[in-house]
Amino acid sequence: MILQEDQIKRIVFLLKSRHEIKSQQILDEMTDHFCCLVEKKMIGGAQFEEAFAEVTVLLTPEETKTVEKSWKKIRFSQTLKRKIKSITAVAATLILLMVAGADAQIKPTGLPIKGDAEVTSSYGMRHDPNSEERRFHRGIDLRAKMRTPLYATADGTVSETQFSDTGYGIKLVIDHAEGYQTIFAHLADITVQEGKQIKKGDLIGYTGNSGLSKGPHLHYEIKKDGKFVDPKPLIDAEKE
Repeated sequence: MILQEDQIKRIVFLLKSRHEIKSQQILDEMTDHFCCLVEKKMIGGAQFEEAFAEVTVLLTPEETKTVEKSWKKIRFSQTLKRKIKSITAVAATLILLMVAGADAQIKPTGLPIKGDAEVTSSYGMRHDPNSEERRFHRGIDLRAKMRTPLYATADGTVSETQFSDTGYGIKLVIDHAEGYQTIFAHLADITVQEGKQIKKGDLIGYTGNSGLSKGPHLHYEIKKDGKFVDPKPLIDAEKE
């Protein structure tokens, strides 16, 4: 179930009006947390106004501060675990590449969807479809029908499979050699498990509409040495 834009704006306005949240990231996280609670109640049969009122009472300023503190602790713990898993995954990837030899596909090139997928939102600044505010889009959005097959764009090791409460929905992360990492979001399903070593072209999941998504599509990100990079040059590299 996806909240409407005006409903999300009401939630953001409420959080801004009664809390001094200096960090945009924390505001985004609190908004996602509030939206998730509202959506859960709506899935249970409540109308938006009823769910909004119930969550508003539940998340008092004092309770929100507690949630914010807990979120910071959880974030630190998750970051630490991801770093440990990432180191392990990179080591496994290097072993895989050593065995694969010269045929190994190191850089994530080409599209994760077969055919010519239309880019509906590029990397860089844009008007966020959920908040209508200008924000940096850390990847690209590819138009895709529900349950379109997804394929790995390079050899690597699956380092993360989870339902993210930060708007990504069902999320898949793959670690590759030379510091590359690919992230797939808003999925319907994941067909690989954490720790699995994969080859370029392996089926890894299916596109969906999970998380803060306005419709079925794939949000695709690439990191190099922990920093987000524009996926387009690497996608186009396979055409050369």
